[in-house]
Amino acid sequence: MIDMHTHILPGIDDGAVDLAESMWILERGGRAGVKTFILTPHIKEDADWDRIHLMRETFGMLRDECTKTGMDANLILGAEIAITPDLPDRIKKNTAVTINNRYVLVELSFHQLPVFAEIVLFKLLAGGIIPIIAHPERYLYLSGKMEKFAAWVENGVLFQINTGSLNGQYGMGVKRFARKLLNEGLISFAGSDVHSRGDIYRSFSEVYKKVSEMADSDKTAQAIKAMDLCEE
Repeated sequence: MIDMHTHILPGIDDGAVDLAESMWILERGGRAGVKTFILTPHIKEDADWDRIHLMRETFGMLRDECTKTGMDANLILGAEIAITPDLPDRIKKNTAVTINNRYVLVELSFHQLPVFAEIVLFKLLAGGIIPIIAHPERYLYLSGKMEKFAAWVENGVLFQINTGSLNGQYGMGVKRFARKLLNEGLISFAGSDVHSRGDIYRSFSEVYKKVSEMADSDKTAQAIKAMDLCEE
């Protein structure tokens, strides 16, 4: 299995605080059957863009620790990037935040859809970068706009659901919206959005299987192949 959304890099954002916690999370994910972890630290402010070199150094340290301890985990570095008007230009200058130079995990506002959001998404697509929208089910202001999701998918945008959303982790409204998006076949990927020690992986395999069964299998398979990820 592939976890498309994690905050495992130690000491980088509000995720794992140190190497020990990172390894603990990876071990629990491995027990649940996760083989590939996409590491997606937050990039929200200018200061976050300025520390991309630190992200890469920390990623190398974590990967080395996995090798040293025999941890069987395939780690891929990406980022969860807050949408901004200049996002396409920033990504052109910082391809390290993309997955295989072609995909990028994008976070929308939790309060309302930014007026520039659609322009940014389609500029990314025009530039050869495919946006994967992180946890769309948590943007409840979009729950009555399914036609917008369908149009985005039609144009090439992909969506990643949080496994915890289907278990009620973020409330019943999010759970209902998550089911609706799945039922409409608008979700391509599942992610834990894990930040710290806990039982987030307890039901990961069960939810992952459900998402896999209901996702757009063709687009998902094409994206996984293009990202050079390893399937189970």
